[in-house]
Amino acid sequence: MPRVLREQSHADAYFQESSGSFQGGRFFYERLEAGIVAETGLEELNGLDMEVMRRQMQMISGRLRALEDRDATWRHKEAVLFSLLLSVCTANLWLLMHS
Repeated sequence: MPRVLREQSHADAYFQESSGSFQGGRFFYERLEAGIVAETGLEELNGLDMEVMRRQMQMISGRLRALEDRDATWRHKEAVLFSLLLSVCTANLWLLMHS
């Protein structure tokens, strides 16, 4: 299957700028489907191929959302534990100074 060459677009520049962060990840995966269709060309895809790709993208997006949610929960737990550790250290230092 020959691939149709395309020029670098604004979406490609956006991906290069934000590829290191997960915050823009959801939008990237939504744009990825459009990029795949642009590379392959609509005339080469039939309805079944499009449905399979759409379902795969939904599965990948769901997994990515779950990972992002898990990451946000982990960051929240880390912040709470760090605050607790800092307050215990401060209390110990205060007790040490006043004894």
